[in-house]
Amino acid sequence: MPIHYISFALSGVTDRVLDASPNTVWRVRVRAENEAGASDWSKEVSITTAEGAPSAVQDLDARPSGPEAAAISWRPPAQPNGEITGYTLVYRLKSRGECGPRSAQPITRNTLAEGILLDGLLPDSTYDVHVTAHTSQAGPQSNIVTVTTNEDGELISYSFL
Repeated sequence: MPIHYISFALSGVTDRVLDASPNTVWRVRVRAENEAGASDWSKEVSITTAEGAPSAVQDLDARPSGPEAAAISWRPPAQPNGEITGYTLVYRLKSRGECGPRSAQPITRNTLAEGILLDGLLPDSTYDVHVTAHTSQAGPQSNIVTVTTNEDGELISYSFL
């Protein structure tokens, strides 16, 4: 691991010395310098910058899974910026069958997994879906994907004698 030396003039006992990436481990040693010279280097300490918000989830996909369900999946954010603690999925009925546009209240589901089966949906209906990843902070909303459930049809069996 390369070692980089950075010199800073501090205005007090504590100071912000650089804008560091979130959730990054730094190994740090310090020394003081003045007109009389420089002190010895301190012992090395490890510090970790605070978590940040993750980037958006990747590859959000929604597929019908029968007339009343849809399978939703995604990949984790490219920049987690900390430990991903869960995902919030929001879906909303966009239109129902041939009835044309219809707006409904959004429904929120939380999960730790990178996918979820939405059940209890309406047959032959279109839904908008988006997902947000979370660390100690919420990331940005993903792109919205649309899924249309299958038409409801009864299975009729025939037997021939």
